[in-house]
Amino acid sequence: MRFSGSEQNRRADFGRRDAEFERLKKERDELLMRERAARSEAEESRERMREVLESIGDAFFTLDRRWRLTYVNDWVVSLTGRSREELLGKSVLEAFPELVESVAFSELIQAEEKGSATEFEHYSSRLGRWLCHRVYPSPAGLSVYTTDITGRKKAEKKLRAREEEYRTIFELAGVGKAQADLEIGRLLRVNRRLCEITGYEPEELLARTFTEITHPEDQDREYDRFRRMVRGEIDEYENEKRYVRKDGAVVWVRVNATAIRDPEGRPLRTVATIEDITERKQAEEELKKREELYRLIADNSTDMISKHTPEGVYTYTSPACRSLLGYEPEELIGHSAYEFFHPEDLKAIKKAHSSILELSDTYTVSYRIRRKDGSYIWFETTSRVIQNPETGAVREIIATSRDITGRKRMEEEKLQLAEHMKLLLESTDEGIHGIDLQGTCTFVNRSAAQMLGYAPEELLGKHMHGTYHHSHEDGSPYPVEECPIYQAFREEQGVRVDDEVFWRRDGSSFPVEYSSYPVVEDRVVTGSIVTFVDITERKRAEEALRKSEERYKALYEDNPFMYFTVDARGTVLSVNRSGAQQFGSTVEELVGRPVLDLFHEEDREGVSRYLIMCLRDLERPSSWEARKLRKDGSIMWVKENLRIVEGPDGATIGLLICEDITERKQAEEQILLQAQLLEQVQAAVISTDLQGTVTYWNEYAEKLYGWSREEALGRNIMELTIGPEEAEVAEEIMERLWTGETWAGEFVVRRKDGSMFPAHVTDSLIYDARGHAVGVVGVSTDITERKKAEEARGRLLAHEWRARAEVEERKRISRELHDRVAHSMGVVHQSLELYEVFKEGKPSQAEAKMKLARETTREALDLTRNISRELHNAEAGDGLSAALSNLLKTAAPPGLESSISVEGDEGIIPPRVREQLFLILREAVRNAVSHSEAGRLGIEVRVSPERVVGCVEDDGRGFEGMSEGDGDNGVSGRGLHSMRERTELVGGTLRLSSAPGTGTKIEASVPLDTNRAGGRT
Repeated sequence: MRFSGSEQNRRADFGRRDAEFERLKKERDELLMRERAARSEAEESRERMREVLESIGDAFFTLDRRWRLTYVNDWVVSLTGRSREELLGKSVLEAFPELVESVAFSELIQAEEKGSATEFEHYSSRLGRWLCHRVYPSPAGLSVYTTDITGRKKAEKKLRAREEEYRTIFELAGVGKAQADLEIGRLLRVNRRLCEITGYEPEELLARTFTEITHPEDQDREYDRFRRMVRGEIDEYENEKRYVRKDGAVVWVRVNATAIRDPEGRPLRTVATIEDITERKQAEEELKKREELYRLIADNSTDMISKHTPEGVYTYTSPACRSLLGYEPEELIGHSAYEFFHPEDLKAIKKAHSSILELSDTYTVSYRIRRKDGSYIWFETTSRVIQNPETGAVREIIATSRDITGRKRMEEEKLQLAEHMKLLLESTDEGIHGIDLQGTCTFVNRSAAQMLGYAPEELLGKHMHGTYHHSHEDGSPYPVEECPIYQAFREEQGVRVDDEVFWRRDGSSFPVEYSSYPVVEDRVVTGSIVTFVDITERKRAEEALRKSEERYKALYEDNPFMYFTVDARGTVLSVNRSGAQQFGSTVEELVGRPVLDLFHEEDREGVSRYLIMCLRDLERPSSWEARKLRKDGSIMWVKENLRIVEGPDGATIGLLICEDITERKQAEEQILLQAQLLEQVQAAVISTDLQGTVTYWNEYAEKLYGWSREEALGRNIMELTIGPEEAEVAEEIMERLWTGETWAGEFVVRRKDGSMFPAHVTDSLIYDARGHAVGVVGVSTDITERKKAEEARGRLLAHEWRARAEVEERKRISRELHDRVAHSMGVVHQSLELYEVFKEGKPSQAEAKMKLARETTREALDLTRNISRELHNAEAGDGLSAALSNLLKTAAPPGLESSISVEGDEGIIPPRVREQLFLILREAVRNAVSHSEAGRLGIEVRVSPERVVGCVEDDGRGFEGMSEGDGDNGVSGRGLHSMRERTELVGGTLRLSSAPGTGTKIEASVPLDTNRAGGRT
């Protein structure tokens, strides 16, 4: 059988629709499976959250607005010695009585009053421990995390003591001390002696680099060694160079610089010891000059040669006296040498002089001699006598003298250095000892011996590997050939290890961090120096920190507050998972965005200025309120708290803690609106204290309730205005007010004469300047006439709306008949005329036209039946459930999965509202069936005393944006206009949401408090 072109196209179109229907059905099944999996995952996540809260190692409890315990974890139960049942509902002051006498009490009050998170520490005398509390306010009360920080406090105390000891050594050292960064060598810390050497004040030095105070001729060499040390090519270096003092003078210094590295060997900063060697350099320069002078004189001696009488009077001095003593030779001739000796050395010199006169051998003596400028220098003189050959009497004394001031100073410095090193070895907490090439202990300090359980003298001469490093942590042997300590002198390079143990005398072990560096004397390695510390506490602290980080991460991610970190440019660096969820976004979508993009555009400029001021002035207040935009475009009011901190790399980071205050803002706006209305209309204004005693009664209250002001003041409000049947409702209102909310609604009240009348009442708490509730204010108006007017108006509107609905329905039927039935009949008529033309000469084409006429006629009949059926079921008089069910039977095509849900009492919906809502839902269903290509369609109606909401949602193709003229996006322009118009006629709002591939949702919401004039049906 052959088919016409149009018939073939129609069949192909049906085939494509069937295939598309199967594809959509498959996608729907997959979506349902993913939804069920997501729900299961969410349930598992909630269960894991509960397990996390119960497994928290710290105390965690929550309080309501009256500070009663609403949740406690196991740690709190253990801490208080009470069961969970005994604690829940009790005041926190009963569980922790010591809070009343500590700073914690005032901190809790302050956190509640300010509504901002706080953290504080206090010492519990009852527990004998330090506790850290972190308090997070919320509309429901307070959430408190309590951590035992006793160990940390002890560690901090010990660290402060060590830091103070180090600071004292650093500041009072006899040599210059400095710390510098690794970038450009900027000075980070300097001591008093370095300031004396350079002539700068401490703050002036801290603004410079070590290169800037170095002599220009020495800068390149110094900076090259510094960079080599930073790169790890050398561990330290020592150098003699020149500094340029603040006054321009040049000083010679000897610098010993070392890089301080972290456990991974990465350099952190440099530490340098600077010794002023200017005098030594000057002495060396003087010595050099003297040597040049001596070479110019005939005598080959570089010392000062002199002749003396037996009594010590100069008879000759070589020209060297000029450089040594500052005298010309002729200035000394005739003077006794005793005139120039230091008074403290005279006794020793006289004794040496007597020995010289009695002995024929040479005699050497050291002493101090005064120069011409009055200063003293050290001399070493070797003397011998010249005797008369005949009599043997002493004729004269020949002396060779040299300046040994530098040598004496060096000897003194060596003695001081040795003493200093001894003090350092004995005062440091680190264990230090030396070993020779055989591993035998050559010296050990007291700390090392104590950590190993020995006296220092017991370790000297012992083989140290066999003493404390003989086994691994698991007890297995540790061969000496594998010991890193020996690597120092075997490979002539230092080592540092932090994952091994040392063994004590009693057989116990402890974790250590140790280093071993070679000892080089005259370019020959003679052993190594071993330094070690007990890192037991550090290991414990690291493990505790790791567990704490895991706990805090969970608390951070799931905390009800939104946490953001931003850099100085305002870019989001991180956000917690809970915060991202409140925005309706993922963490990845928020990180990297400018934080200002999250705010309402009207608030961005103000927030930007505030952020800039806070970053410039850290002391400024750091809290404000603003609007933010969720991903779906809805507005969220937040309270922002900003804290400026320093990041790991030293950069400035802003920590934003955001609290959703949307509900509070809405309540404030409602209170403001009520206050404005009070200024414009007459109303009864009554205030009471918290016990209900009347404290204010205005004139309109006298008129409204019949009680004079004198009669009302001092009496309980319940006696004056509340009937017995309304007493329970009044108590519920007070309970709601205590939660911080404002109550507004209709209430039946009583006059003095006992008559009852309906009133609109607004009740709010009154707060004093400190934020404490002190009373209640109520504003009430008589709405008797309004109620009557509403009932009359409702009846009139019901007739008007019904008539308008009938007109609209007639227009729709007319459009249906014209657009659908009339068009079909036109096709039939044209096909019959073409049949008459083709039946003689082209029978096959004539037959095709006749077939098309028959099929189009059947379609027209079906359309007519459907319109008739719709007319029969157009009314919702039998209830929305029945009307919507009939609608789906006639409108939904085969294979379309559909559902209907009607919740609440339909009887409270006025007839005009019910009829319009049915027509709105019907139009939405038709649009979904005609245009969305959906596989699932759902109708939902929710009825509450305040409003009725009707919703039609499909899983069709959806669309992006539309105007009322659009007709290809899933919702016809005329249909949307009709639905919106019907919704507005009953005082409601219509909302449409859609996106490509996610379907379309149309929701009509109609308030019932202004639509009840028609009464119940």
